[in-house]
Amino acid sequence: MQDEHVPSVGVRYWGILFAASLLGANLGDLLAYHLPIGVFGRMLILAAVLAAVFFAERHDRSRTDVCYWMAVVIIQAASIRLANFSTIDLGFGRPAVIGVLAVILVATFRILRSSPMLVISTHMISRPGAAAKPMADAAHWTTMVVASTLGTVTSDFITYGLGLGAMWACVILIVLLGVSFGVNRLPGLNLLLIYWLTSTIVRGLGNAYGDLLTKNAHLPLALPLSSELSGGLLFALLVLWPRPTLRS
Repeated sequence: MQDEHVPSVGVRYWGILFAASLLGANLGDLLAYHLPIGVFGRMLILAAVLAAVFFAERHDRSRTDVCYWMAVVIIQAASIRLANFSTIDLGFGRPAVIGVLAVILVATFRILRSSPMLVISTHMISRPGAAAKPMADAAHWTTMVVASTLGTVTSDFITYGLGLGAMWACVILIVLLGVSFGVNRLPGLNLLLIYWLTSTIVRGLGNAYGDLLTKNAHLPLALPLSSELSGGLLFALLVLWPRPTLRS
């Protein structure tokens, strides 16, 4: 993905990532309800849409980051289906899936890049202010799939596996997010790893809020309405929250 289409990592990035994760969670559930073609059929459709987004981005000469966030939404929708497939269809326990995905997460962002590219990507995410950006290459998007699925399974484990419900899942994930942001300020840590851990928590938070809006007895929004509201939130953030600019 072209550098001018990749958003800077900061408050705006995490806010829009949450909105994109919420929308993706809603869309993932909508696909399950309205496209009875099996998990592989839905994944093929999402893969085709994602490929179309990347193709459009290559020919986009604007400086907008819309294509980046569209890809994030699609990947989150796919991660919902991957999480359910592994834990419901295949019957694997959520703690085991969380453990395996955590190992894969650490492995993917380290192994999928050569040593020089890993150093460069770590440097890019560690730069100050608006200069801090992820390297949005194939390794980035592959790791994004793993982080999204891990966040979804973790959210579901807190909500359903522990029986705490979506509200407490949101509270716990918000606390973990605060810890992640605090740890990010400590010197000597691998900021690329912290970035992916934070991304995982935000993705899980988006899934938990999706469940809170659509499956809570006290606030039962219809799934299409929740999708419209989360889509409107994402659109508003992209339009009204300008991207930070590099200081000259």
